[in-house]
Amino acid sequence: MLGLGRVISLFGLLIAVACSSDDGGGSNVPAPGGTAGIGSGGTRTADSGTTGTGGGAGNGGAGTGGNGGGGSTCSPYPFDAPEVTGSRESGPPPTMTGGQVVDGKYWLTSMQNYGSRNPYTAADRLDIARGGTYYDEVQMQGGIEVRDGTSMQANGTSMTFTITCGQFVNTTGTAEYTATPTQFMILPPNGVLRTYTKQ
Repeated sequence: MLGLGRVISLFGLLIAVACSSDDGGGSNVPAPGGTAGIGSGGTRTADSGTTGTGGGAGNGGAGTGGNGGGGSTCSPYPFDAPEVTGSRESGPPPTMTGGQVVDGKYWLTSMQNYGSRNPYTAADRLDIARGGTYYDEVQMQGGIEVRDGTSMQANGTSMTFTITCGQFVNTTGTAEYTATPTQFMILPPNGVLRTYTKQ
């Protein structure tokens, strides 16, 4: 059966990639000529299934462009993050409280699935800089390495992300977030709460 929607950039949040599965998992191979859509609040809608210019359609939404398949070489940092397997959660997710994002190196340490997606495995490193307004990312899912640079703009407990370098450049998305001196938690509309811990 053909399914879609594995996440392939920070935030199970930003990029959902067309893949071959009926449970939200799969190969993570981007659709030809583009990527699938992001969470609400961005340039694409997470569950629209409509096709944008150069993008691939699916239940993760449709792309409006992209540089084609393969990874990018934006982040200069080594890929050293450990794999994390998500968990299925019941009840509502915790309330996000916003806060100041602290610069530094972070690893993805938890993925809690409060939405309809099935748990999956990923490894993700963020290097946050510029007073918590930018990060370089290198992450791996399904054997595919992706590197991106992303700007962040906070507004209360909401954070808007815009990819400025990489395969998915100009993709934007919005998520709720919580920042502490040691953690950065991101809760996109798909309900997968991703926790990054400062190393």
